[in-house]
Amino acid sequence: MFKGIIRPHQLGIKKFLGELEAEIMEAVWRRRGPVTVRDIYKELSARREIAYTTVMTEMKILTEKGLLSCSGAAPKRRAYQYQPTMSRAKFIRMMLKQTLKGLLSDFSEPTLANLVDLAGEDPKIAASVEKQLQQLLAAESAADKEEE
Repeated sequence: MFKGIIRPHQLGIKKFLGELEAEIMEAVWRRRGPVTVRDIYKELSARREIAYTTVMTEMKILTEKGLLSCSGAAPKRRAYQYQPTMSRAKFIRMMLKQTLKGLLSDFSEPTLANLVDLAGEDPKIAASVEKQLQQLLAAESAADKEEE
């Protein structure tokens, strides 16, 4: 399982990935299918100066981290094909779960207090938290009744 470093000051998935890793993953997720290093290189090089070998190395690293899978060259092509191992939404959920689990494990009371404070600052957040807690409690209650 991928374990990232938390960078609270960064935006988006750069909170969990380095800048180039995040750019590559966003490009792969946008493509919605197998991609080659060249596909991603073309997209990134249109916006920034970057070497093909840098993109290739980063995609290999993302594969080693378990965020991309790599299959052999496609028929009639010599390039390896890469695909994300999970959707962007699943990646974000996984990283948030790991982060919150770690915070609750090490700093339970301050973490909960800050979540309550944040929910109190925005009625929409408070309503969303309440709705999700009610759904969780209803699901647990239904599971308990099935066990009886």
